[in-house]
Amino acid sequence: TGRMLGDRGRKAARSTGRKLFLLGLLAVLVLVVMYSGYRRALNFPEGSDAFNVRSYSMGFQGDAPFYQTDREMELTRRMVDLRGSVLLSYLGKTYWQNYKRHAARGRVLTQVVRVGPDQLPGIYEMVTDACEVLGVEEVPGIFLTKSRGTTLKVTNRLSPKITISSDFTWAFKPEELRFHLARQVAHIRLGHVFYLDLVEGLRTLHSEYLPDFISDAFLQALLRWTAASTLLDWLREAEVGADRGALTVVGDIKVALRALVKLNIGANYEDAYGPVNPDAFIRQLDDLEGHRIETAAAAMTELENPNPFVTYRCRHLKRWYEANSEIFK
Repeated sequence: TGRMLGDRGRKAARSTGRKLFLLGLLAVLVLVVMYSGYRRALNFPEGSDAFNVRSYSMGFQGDAPFYQTDREMELTRRMVDLRGSVLLSYLGKTYWQNYKRHAARGRVLTQVVRVGPDQLPGIYEMVTDACEVLGVEEVPGIFLTKSRGTTLKVTNRLSPKITISSDFTWAFKPEELRFHLARQVAHIRLGHVFYLDLVEGLRTLHSEYLPDFISDAFLQALLRWTAASTLLDWLREAEVGADRGALTVVGDIKVALRALVKLNIGANYEDAYGPVNPDAFIRQLDDLEGHRIETAAAAMTELENPNPFVTYRCRHLKRWYEANSEIFK
């Protein structure tokens, strides 16, 4: 009897060992598969072709402007094909419901400040100047709102509106604010607004409608789903194009990099502590790249971030400027 019990114990131990081994192998496979998704989300193409400029045309006659990336144009065409998908249709509805709740015309006109020639004309001039340089014929609505964090965004493709949180006006110096406002105008010029609204719907779904443990799993799944992964790839390229368009307006790479570095911090600290160092900020990536866990955490954070990929964007914009500095002389 003792021998039989011993045999059963050994068999049970071997069975448990096999199960643990298979579970461990499965965990490794999941990490490897998901890692490719995380790396893709953070993968900014940085070969020589990524910084080439086809021509110096601003695209006013129908050609693509020189600051628009080939990859973004390709992904935008794919997004047009996917607009009828279940996921993107749902995200569009989620965004619209949230937009109506926070930006209904009656609420906006009674609770925020509408910027114009006779109201904060300095800010209005920044937007009209960017429209003139980038070829946007109709000046978008501009609204200064109560802060929900340091945010600046453009919404509603049919009647574009730029909303500036009040925190933004003190967190950035005037020339840095000009850069960020020019970014929003570049988004309008490049036809990004509808898809930015879909991304906003994704963030609303994540932050307001799903518990954290479900939303984290949801975001991980999105990295593997065609429609969502295309949307996220498109977002990365759209932000790059907007950065380049804004640099075209301000013409000063130091201003552009300072404005980007401060974007996720949301504080004007130069007067007390000195200027930021964009090169040191960019070097932070050296400690991230190549580490699976850190890369996964970074990708998840960027997907939730209203100002995504800032460190990568700084590096990319600096290299694009260096490859095409004759444009800005």
